[in-house]
Amino acid sequence: PAVASSGASPREPGTVGWTVLKTLWRVTPEQLDRTAQGALASRPPRFRDQVLLTLALSDLQAVNNLSAYLMSLIREHELWSQVCILFLADQCPLACSVGGGADSACPWVHPAGTPGWLQMHRQWGLSYRDFDYPSLNYLSKQPSGEREKILELFAQKNLRSVHNLSACLLKVIQRSDVTATRRGKY
Repeated sequence: PAVASSGASPREPGTVGWTVLKTLWRVTPEQLDRTAQGALASRPPRFRDQVLLTLALSDLQAVNNLSAYLMSLIREHELWSQVCILFLADQCPLACSVGGGADSACPWVHPAGTPGWLQMHRQWGLSYRDFDYPSLNYLSKQPSGEREKILELFAQKNLRSVHNLSACLLKVIQRSDVTATRRGKY
């Protein structure tokens, strides 16, 4: 039920995620229990794609219960902002022509076009393409203003000697989380 009819284009919203899952992991909708199928089918097509692409990026060999794991991803996507996976692949049809950012019509975070990302590019020649998915997604879960502060702090570091930009960004985010918790923001 969560996948369009067999005549649907693999790029049609709601089918992209299943196409990727089937290609990478040979996972089909029939492998989910009815509850997970129904929960996924009740969501809009772009939401389904986002969740299924997140599932495809996971190490499914370590997952014991695919349906339970999918349900946890659905809840996570409903509760916290996520980085737009289609944007990372230059495939988000809802990204504004400038490359996403705050004025994007897409409900997920596009790591580009904001003052923090523009500063990163001006100062270091870096863009979201220089970071891995987990670090970008962790950054996207931060409140919008906090994301900008984190990028500002990151850009102030001497990045010439940094070998793993993603790990360094994660450390800056974690320090920011600790500081925000101490200030009572979370």
